[in-house]
Amino acid sequence: MTAERVPAEIEIKLGASSAADLRQVGRLRTLGRYRFRARPTAALHSIYLDTRTFALARAGVALRLRRSGTAWEITAKWSGRVAGALHDRPELTIALPGEPAMPFSLPDGPLRTQLTAIVLGRRLAPVLITDVRRQLRDVLPAEADDHPSLAELALDTVALRAPDGSEAAAPYYEVEIERRSGRNRDLKELARLLHESLGLVPSPGSKFLHGLTALHGDAVPAHTAEPIAATDSVGLAVRKLVAAQLARVRAADPGTRMGEPEALHEQRVAVRRLRAAVRTFADGFPPRLQATLPDELRWLGQELGAVRDLDVQRATLAWHIGHVERGARNRLAGLRRHMEHERADRRNALGLTLNSPRYFQLLGTLERFAVSVPPQRPRGDAAAPIADFGRRAAKRSLRRLIKRGDAIGEVPEADDLHALRIRAKRLRYTLEALAPITGSQGRKLIKLLVRLQDVLGRFNDAMVAAAFIRDYRASVAIGASEAVRTTLSALADAELRRAGAAQSDFARAWRRFCRKSIPGLRRALLRRLKAAARREDASAGAAATAVQEVPPS
Repeated sequence: MTAERVPAEIEIKLGASSAADLRQVGRLRTLGRYRFRARPTAALHSIYLDTRTFALARAGVALRLRRSGTAWEITAKWSGRVAGALHDRPELTIALPGEPAMPFSLPDGPLRTQLTAIVLGRRLAPVLITDVRRQLRDVLPAEADDHPSLAELALDTVALRAPDGSEAAAPYYEVEIERRSGRNRDLKELARLLHESLGLVPSPGSKFLHGLTALHGDAVPAHTAEPIAATDSVGLAVRKLVAAQLARVRAADPGTRMGEPEALHEQRVAVRRLRAAVRTFADGFPPRLQATLPDELRWLGQELGAVRDLDVQRATLAWHIGHVERGARNRLAGLRRHMEHERADRRNALGLTLNSPRYFQLLGTLERFAVSVPPQRPRGDAAAPIADFGRRAAKRSLRRLIKRGDAIGEVPEADDLHALRIRAKRLRYTLEALAPITGSQGRKLIKLLVRLQDVLGRFNDAMVAAAFIRDYRASVAIGASEAVRTTLSALADAELRRAGAAQSDFARAWRRFCRKSIPGLRRALLRRLKAAARREDASAGAAATAVQEVPPS
């Protein structure tokens, strides 16, 4: 989910200790520079839905069916940002034609687009019920008679129930201040005044999380992905890495479905990082996943890449069209239409992929692995500290990259540059995975790799574009006029010249990458990882000694 495509709900939540506190707030007519206008009290019956494994809650999403009077609606709320008492959360609400049936299925439209990559076609059933008695007030400027509401003040008495209707906890009390035409500072000022005058305190959690905790305790872990730590075993670290990249795949999925090039690019990169994690930290994965994940992730990467490559070429063609004279622009119209048709076909194929059982199964497999507990008796390097294993992996990857780059001659071959580009990506993904423990040395090396990849990427994009144009000229445009074919040849030649320029830039880029600072940076990075691994060994030894010294009871 991306927040810019979903409206945001901005509110402050304050906890009240008793019904008497709500009555005190309800009796207020003015407070500071604000006045309150009473509105009818509402009775809200809400049913929160999730999969059997709480996939939505784990992803930071609350999915709520709500009945107000006789009308039903469904709302998805994402975790968003919480700063003190201020909640800024994307919220998407869809009206329903009537009372929904159970198990619930996501309706066609924006809600399904946003949540498919999390729900994965699984049954949605009630996990929590809330009944809220809500007293409403409009918050208005004290000195303005005719002014739109700055905020909505809701005084809530909340009853939490299990899916079978039984009481889950004692009722609790809450005050919500939701922004309307006002600003965040109005909400903060009101919250400050209510705290000072009535002692109301910030409430960081939502009704959904409050209810889940009451019903299930810690059975549903926090949705935020934890960064790896030097003390993590490889088995634990890879689960954190998979959780982080799976979250990125899911976050980009709605935009990819809607045809947004940047979202597709983000999803493709996340898939590549997952592939790199499986390759580099294979011992942290069960044998079954070691055997199946590489092929499944390669398949998904190819499906995404087929559209991404056309997105890059369309952007390149648009640049050329914007820099040629009008006649040449008209002669390239056929190529442009061909690219659009090709992209549409590939996007249709990608749409089938994103709704396929194979895609759902892959994401479900990654989800189950990410939330699983590492085995107590791991095999191979799965028990090794990630700092130690990562040091060896980074050292090996950097050595292979430098060996490959140094072997390239003065006139680089396309295959050599392509192979070097793959090596550079693998090292970069390894360092990005280890970023929480590599410090400034890792960040500096990643920056150098990005600069090298820019040159190699320009070469690759130009070669792919030239090949596409030549294929189009030799097949689709075989019967076109000589003027069109000449313009196409000129365009292909321009892309080859761009590739040649990147080819020439490579020698300078490689020297810059291998300059004197690289050996020192490499040694500092490896020393840092080695020291982190030693600290882990020392702490593990101290813990073992402490256990041995505990006297028997």
